[in-house]
Amino acid sequence: MIGQQRGSRFSIPAIRRHAPVWFALAALLAWTPAHAEGFLDLYFGVGFLEDSHIDTDADDIFVKDDLAFTYRGDTEWEDSPSLGLRGGYWFGQYGPSFIGVGLDLSYYQAVQDRGFAKFEAAVTPMTPLLMLRIPLGYDEDFPGGRVQPYVAVGPSFTLAYAHVETDEIFPSNSADFAYDDFDEAGFGVGFDGHAGLAVQLAPSFALFGEYRYTYVEPHFEEDLEVASTPFFFETEVEFEPKLETHHIVFGASFRF
Repeated sequence: MIGQQRGSRFSIPAIRRHAPVWFALAALLAWTPAHAEGFLDLYFGVGFLEDSHIDTDADDIFVKDDLAFTYRGDTEWEDSPSLGLRGGYWFGQYGPSFIGVGLDLSYYQAVQDRGFAKFEAAVTPMTPLLMLRIPLGYDEDFPGGRVQPYVAVGPSFTLAYAHVETDEIFPSNSADFAYDDFDEAGFGVGFDGHAGLAVQLAPSFALFGEYRYTYVEPHFEEDLEVASTPFFFETEVEFEPKLETHHIVFGASFRF
């Protein structure tokens, strides 16, 4: 390890650039439309990440040659817990309720330890959703039906935090290089799609099961300390993993 490990830091300019996005998403749920059925969903399950590539780059050409998580094929990601919450409204004034909007905030992990170093990322997508459902068994007490097949899609605005255990590196080319740990927040815009089935057991409560697909390529960059005796220097290092994940989740929905 080189000196003292630096604490994690968020990219303040990046957060400021995307501040209007966060305000717009918060306003989505702050606005309460008339003649709408509000909902709050809580869910938990498993995320299965597809094998994929982690793009790497560095200002120093020799460091760049060392930063390769896989030399043959793609990175094999571990399965991850997948959890989150979702809120919004289903619209319907005089009949069955088909269309809704929501805001989904979730969490899962991207972890691999078979490359040149262990890579871990905590991934938190925030997704505004357009939602459609089929209100089977509709009546006045159940405007969305007692059984509700549904789909939802939206762009995911993903804030992620990556940690790379560089003290365990076995470099491919420069065996005399030693690296500081990498700790950095990153951002990416991706896609989020849901398909599920909700069963409403009471006017204010439902249970559901759901398949969810997420895709994002968050970008991480940080000035990394490097030692190559007798020299010590810094170089900007970049990681961009491709995260394509299939989630199976189950949850409870509270209607109001």
